[in-house]
Amino acid sequence: MTAADAGPLDLLVKEAASLEFEHIPDDVVELARLCVLDVLGCCLAGASEPAAAILASVSDDDALRLGTAAHALDFDDWAPRSGAHPSTTIVPAILASLQRREDDCTGRDLIVAFVAGYELQERIGIAISPSHYDIGFHTTGVIGAFGAATASALLLGADATQLRTTLTIAATEAAGLKSVFGSMAKPLNAGRAAQAGVLAAQLATAGFVGPASDGVFGPQGFALTHASEVDLASVVVPFASEWTLRSHLFKAYPSCFGTHAAILGAESLRTTHDLSPSDIARIELTVPPITLPVCAIPAPQTGLEGKFSLAYCTAIAFEGDVTTASFADPLPASAETSRLMQAVELHTDEGFGKTRAKVEVVLSDGGRLTSDSDAGVPGSVSRQALERKFRDLTSDAIRPRTADRLLSDLRRLDSLESTHDVRQLAMAGTGELA
Repeated sequence: MTAADAGPLDLLVKEAASLEFEHIPDDVVELARLCVLDVLGCCLAGASEPAAAILASVSDDDALRLGTAAHALDFDDWAPRSGAHPSTTIVPAILASLQRREDDCTGRDLIVAFVAGYELQERIGIAISPSHYDIGFHTTGVIGAFGAATASALLLGADATQLRTTLTIAATEAAGLKSVFGSMAKPLNAGRAAQAGVLAAQLATAGFVGPASDGVFGPQGFALTHASEVDLASVVVPFASEWTLRSHLFKAYPSCFGTHAAILGAESLRTTHDLSPSDIARIELTVPPITLPVCAIPAPQTGLEGKFSLAYCTAIAFEGDVTTASFADPLPASAETSRLMQAVELHTDEGFGKTRAKVEVVLSDGGRLTSDSDAGVPGSVSRQALERKFRDLTSDAIRPRTADRLLSDLRRLDSLESTHDVRQLAMAGTGELA
């Protein structure tokens, strides 16, 4: 088959199957290291969340359990072009697959698997965006299966034919609905995507036979059944021509990314003008239209609902720092918080990008203050900030010396001859190891 004859699925398979560490630019390798670091922190902290704890009591599937834990706090990283949380499904799938290898896995092997999974998954996600999300699918739960499947297949030694089969199996497993946002079922979507990817890779490398047709982009395949519009332009772009990891975003707050620009705006006004809640009479919040169906719960009752409430997130940002404690159960909403939530007036602007918000405050004395923020700036969260976030998240899950060892290994991940200790240390706080 020549390049001219290859279909979109075959082109993706070729890119992923032929990727080598030497092909990956240094800055993309660093981003991969940071993604692994960030999601492991979320996973270790999320393991004690009710959704993950309940799941662990009924299932011992590593990928399912770890993927659910990683997404339980809504503090995991995000890819703005597809709208998915790629690391949340790929890294748990990698951890689950490492123990199934017959030989040891180097840090470079792990990074190649992660980057291949990320780049392939993003291209599929971009191709079906935004219509699949508008229909009601949860992007992470749906396309996350492809990233997890790719990374797992490569770690399990799949050749190009087996990788193609892996992806066609993952295509029929992919699922997840946006209607469950604000409930325990949302992180379950991520866990199921990780589990689906690992299962697809195991089946394909064991000789399972999938369809000969293109089950991802072909007639009645994944893309055409999960989106009303499909644009294959992104799919046919070689990895080296456009590393989508470079647009990756890390979260500074444990809530839906659609709330982050509003939080940034409120924080900026509070600190710049030394505002207290009593100074505020009304808050006019302008966001992109895509935000309203996702994170506009008007009166959240639980921490999970609070993560998807622009009114709540904006209100608490005017009171102080937004942390994981801000979304505890029962929701820590004071009388002042409730008043500020009721003071929020939501507006939309078609011209706003999906990571932008404008916060305008009407003061008690009639004055006005405005902040226009964009939370979608790659690189705005530094490695140092991510390491602090990791330590904060894992302080109750693993001992400080375990965190030190894990951080040390992750900083030099590409030079590790064995990733055995990384997996063992990462599992230490998730109920598998003491």
